[in-house]
Amino acid sequence: MPGNKLPKKTFFFVGVSLKLFWFLLLAKLFNWCIYVFDNNAGSRTSFMLLKKLHKLKWVTRVTEHHYAFYHSHSDAIKLANSIIDRGVYSAVIQLTQELCKSAEVNLVFKKALVQHLSLLTSINQYIVGNKQECKATLFVSKKYFKILQEYPRILDLSIVVRYDFFWEKIKLWMGWMVVVLSYFLHLFIQLFYKKHISKKVFKFAISIPFPWAAKFKGAREFTFLVDDEIIKKDETIFLVEYLENKEFYQHYFDTRYFLKEALSAQKVSNLFRVSTLQFGRDFFKVVRLLFAYKKDFFIYEALISLLFHRISWSIIVAKTPFENYIYFNKEGKSQISTNIFLKQQQITTRAYSQFVGGPYQVFGKSAFDKRNAHWSFLNPDYYYLNNQAMADSMLLHSQDTVQHKVIGNIFSEKS
Repeated sequence: MPGNKLPKKTFFFVGVSLKLFWFLLLAKLFNWCIYVFDNNAGSRTSFMLLKKLHKLKWVTRVTEHHYAFYHSHSDAIKLANSIIDRGVYSAVIQLTQELCKSAEVNLVFKKALVQHLSLLTSINQYIVGNKQECKATLFVSKKYFKILQEYPRILDLSIVVRYDFFWEKIKLWMGWMVVVLSYFLHLFIQLFYKKHISKKVFKFAISIPFPWAAKFKGAREFTFLVDDEIIKKDETIFLVEYLENKEFYQHYFDTRYFLKEALSAQKVSNLFRVSTLQFGRDFFKVVRLLFAYKKDFFIYEALISLLFHRISWSIIVAKTPFENYIYFNKEGKSQISTNIFLKQQQITTRAYSQFVGGPYQVFGKSAFDKRNAHWSFLNPDYYYLNNQAMADSMLLHSQDTVQHKVIGNIFSEKS
């Protein structure tokens, strides 16, 4: 921005888009100020591009880091609870509860919704908290039109909202159809399998969710929970939930650990495997879900998550039965959906904290929000935490079905 001239207009975008680049060209001519909210939803290329634009001072990149802006996430969690509990979507939620045999499916719908609401409330708090010399114009996806029409107080009246084309609606509908048709195909295949084949049941299954979890050695190696007292090596299976090479498996097989690939429905070929699902039990319920009225985009997101992970884990459990599932660092709707299915299979779900520092180690006076949508609506049976401050924090996040256990830093148990 040349000299000390005040910007004539201020524009806010969410992520990188073609429209953003057009406005960047005009900004140089008309002395406009451009802000971009980095919602971590794009590709790595978009992420790096946004960092570059910020470094060149073409845009101001806005991120929340660990703390939420002011009371933005508290507002989002409260509103997500209110919207779902009001029963506006009760028909489709009831059908989903019948399929999953769990009242916890509400949590998946709330999680899907709060991820979007927290973006909007955070944008609002940032703009209101950083008063502009001129009226702010915000560009958001048209998928937010209905929410902002029904709940106009989400954004301050001073903010001018402009909507981008909602091409994601087509993408969401196509994704939903792919998942439903895959579900039908998988159910049909089950008619040709013999069920109830006796297999070894492991007492514990421990998640290895991504390559980062496998990089540590020593006290933080993913095998550290195996103490051969409570969690014994011959009673434990490690589930590798990403693509890994043969050498990785061989290394741990040589040291007598049990490891299994757990990619499930991520591989199309796995749809043809045996699972715990039954055609007669699920088929007509999914048909009713297919034709049920879905009022908003986040309903599709929640249903896709619930059905996809129901197929996936039914295949994993049929292949490798276990009694307890232990995991960490999985707080999205995918894990909430997984926990719902595992609980239906009488499997106990246990989450532990990987924190070795950070903002949730302490709980005290702060100008930032005490809640974060990331931790909202979680549903493991047990959640093992470092200290009471973290337990107190989690109690603020609508984790009503969770038993919180304070055990200290889990890595300190390993010498």
